[in-house]
Amino acid sequence: MDANQFFKMFFNVPMGGGGAAQAGQAGSAGQSRPTAPKKPRKAVGTPLIRTLLSLLITVVVGAVMFYVTLPAVNLQNEEFYFFIVVLAVVYILCTMILSGYQATENGFKAYLGYVKKQCRLPGLLIAAAVVVCAVGTLASAVIFRAGAYSSLLATQPGDFAAEVDEISYDQIPMLDRDSAERLGDRKLGELSDMVSQFEVASN
Repeated sequence: MDANQFFKMFFNVPMGGGGAAQAGQAGSAGQSRPTAPKKPRKAVGTPLIRTLLSLLITVVVGAVMFYVTLPAVNLQNEEFYFFIVVLAVVYILCTMILSGYQATENGFKAYLGYVKKQCRLPGLLIAAAVVVCAVGTLASAVIFRAGAYSSLLATQPGDFAAEVDEISYDQIPMLDRDSAERLGDRKLGELSDMVSQFEVASN
């Protein structure tokens, strides 16, 4: 038995150039077929129509989101800025889809460039909301405002034992959780300018 027959029997690979040819054929067969280029999306209508449609969709999404989440319209509330950011993002996405924009390369940078050119106002709103939230969070942090927080309530020295009478535990008024929540809602309802924007915390 020669070397050629030995390799055919145990490895099923012929000696010489045949193995290289078969390997080349196998390699070429394993290559994936070239993918067809993506067809560019077509723009919808005129620029005015696209702008109006984007605004209409944004208003509808904003109305539904406001009805569901009921964010407080307050510049000191983070949920209000989140609401603005969501509306700006919805408008930008609608504008991209309706205008047929499709980034082919440098995906994230390309989208940022599109926002900078075509959606400058919503982009500035997002950037401003993020900056205001970040600055407000840092400025109101306890570590920087410890003195202001400590002076929120006016304090004066006193004698606790003399001013607070001791009573037995069986005379302490007790209230169940449901009744406490109802009383909290009732008290909050007296604040007519805030009743629709805030709710009693679960704890």
